[in-house]
Amino acid sequence: MRGLASGERCLGHDDLDLRPQAHRLGLARAWRQAGDCIAILMRNDIAFIEASFAAQSVGAYTVPINWHFKAEEIVHILADCSAKVLFGHADLLARSPAAPPGLATIAVATPPRCRPPMA
Repeated sequence: MRGLASGERCLGHDDLDLRPQAHRLGLARAWRQAGDCIAILMRNDIAFIEASFAAQSVGAYTVPINWHFKAEEIVHILADCSAKVLFGHADLLARSPAAPPGLATIAVATPPRCRPPMA
């Protein structure tokens, strides 16, 4: 297969061209102008690629944030890059610190294969 595969999910090239449209709809409400930064707090997942494509499609810069970072490191990165939007897996956003003022967040469902094991 040509395209992307992550766990049970597979997307061909045609899907990759169309799927970012859903993310663009979320960006339309929060995005300001070309050159703004859009942060991504996700694990390795197809949704990360989709968020990156969506940012590129509106002329924004992508700022990936390592999901292993501590809360204060995440806050520093968000403030330093003046991110306007934060895409994140829902479980990561739920345990992240409060968003800086003016930052819109877009939660993406956490796929089962990315969920941490229950303790």
